[in-house]
Amino acid sequence: MMHVNTDYTEPTYGNWRIPQRAGIGRLSGLATVLLFVTIIITIFVMRLAGIIPGLVIGVILALFLGSFALKDKHGMTLMERLSERLIFMLAKFRKLNIFRSGPLGATPTNEFRLPGVASSAVTYEGTDSVGRPFALIHLPAVSIFSVSMAVEPDGAAMVDQADVDQWVANWGGFLAELGREVGLVGASVTVETSPGSGIRLRREIESSMSDTASPIASQMLAEAAQTYPSGVSETRAWVTLSFSAAARAGMRRRTPDEMLRDLSSKVVFWCSHLEATGAGTATPMVAGEIGQIVRAAYDPAAARLLDQAAYAGEPLTIDLSSAGPSTAVVEWSHYKHDSGVSVCWTMSEAPRGAVFSNVFARLLEPHAMIGRKRVSLLYRPVDSALTAAMVEQDQNTARTRLTSTRNGSARLSAELDAANATAADEARGAGLSYVGLAVCATVEDPAEMVDAVAVVEQELAPSSRIMLRRAWGAHDAVFAATLPLGVVLGRHTVLPESVKSAL
Repeated sequence: MMHVNTDYTEPTYGNWRIPQRAGIGRLSGLATVLLFVTIIITIFVMRLAGIIPGLVIGVILALFLGSFALKDKHGMTLMERLSERLIFMLAKFRKLNIFRSGPLGATPTNEFRLPGVASSAVTYEGTDSVGRPFALIHLPAVSIFSVSMAVEPDGAAMVDQADVDQWVANWGGFLAELGREVGLVGASVTVETSPGSGIRLRREIESSMSDTASPIASQMLAEAAQTYPSGVSETRAWVTLSFSAAARAGMRRRTPDEMLRDLSSKVVFWCSHLEATGAGTATPMVAGEIGQIVRAAYDPAAARLLDQAAYAGEPLTIDLSSAGPSTAVVEWSHYKHDSGVSVCWTMSEAPRGAVFSNVFARLLEPHAMIGRKRVSLLYRPVDSALTAAMVEQDQNTARTRLTSTRNGSARLSAELDAANATAADEARGAGLSYVGLAVCATVEDPAEMVDAVAVVEQELAPSSRIMLRRAWGAHDAVFAATLPLGVVLGRHTVLPESVKSAL
């Protein structure tokens, strides 16, 4: 009798790495160049002025070099941290950290415009190939068009692990397909958890009640509608794809009408592909839906009013031109906006080693200490025509860094092994993507922010095996990047490098 092996081993995932530039040992390419410049200048001064002046100049240059070479646990150098602080202090001195809109603002039409990197957002309406309406968000300041799709993931509870593994594989295939999309500059997946008012649950219960139901069943549903909402939380998710107006570098920028025609035929494909990844039903988002999400994010107190209006049968349609906050102030450590206070983080280090598919479960789940939380995975798929050259260069860089060290090191050797593994995956048809992660926690009571920050930094981040760095002085930009607006952080040159590196 033939023996069939029924043992199942849950797959693991890993090998996230940042492409490195060749340098001596663990030094970057820039630090290596500065090292040689320091040595040359020191020797030159010694020959002209003597040993003592040469040593003094050498020490000064060494300290300057250290500000570029020595990095903290987040990979930030001293010079980068100082430049971040100086840029923010200059902006605060010029009062550029304060935003006001509406009748008290500076907008000529008294509209409640969006602040910061999303201030130029304009909405256009189109229909996909099956007649469903969808919104096209245009950011003229950076020439980006974006489409968002609402998803309703069922979660992994009561689902066979083999099915979950298939979802993950399909998601990898979806990302690989995005690498073949012409003009794609970014993609994001956002999961938002917020305290539920109970109104939506009550509406769902009342709509499902039948006139012919038994009195006992009707009474139980009525009691559930009144008692259960007190501790309910709501979870919603969406996927945003962002495209450059120019399909290729040097080409003519496409108009909004041209983008609507180009993307209308692709929305159906994206939605069907997303449904195969465990995302549940995927539907394109319309302008009013996006406006409600943005409005509730900047003014959490308004979320209850929006739910009440929907329950009364008079849902509010909010355009992006009126979805912004009336007042927003960016501080170094936090972000104040209408009725909310937010703190944002970006991922400075991806999970080390191998992880399972549920590694982000704790981070994505609702938490009692955080009123409103958004977690966005940020992707920048690499053009499939460039992947082979990138992995080859990464291999050569890792090999150079290892051989430039006299006795080598375990860390550099592991980097070379990871580069070789990436090259092998690419040779088998896998796509490449730059991956980032942004987290935004919002509370209505400022006194609750201390606990919320502690929960994110000391509980949620370690449980997900990632390292988060607070978006010092740039919370507003990361805040906007977690909304369905198509904000691609790397396209905004005025942002700090630590924020731009989060994609």
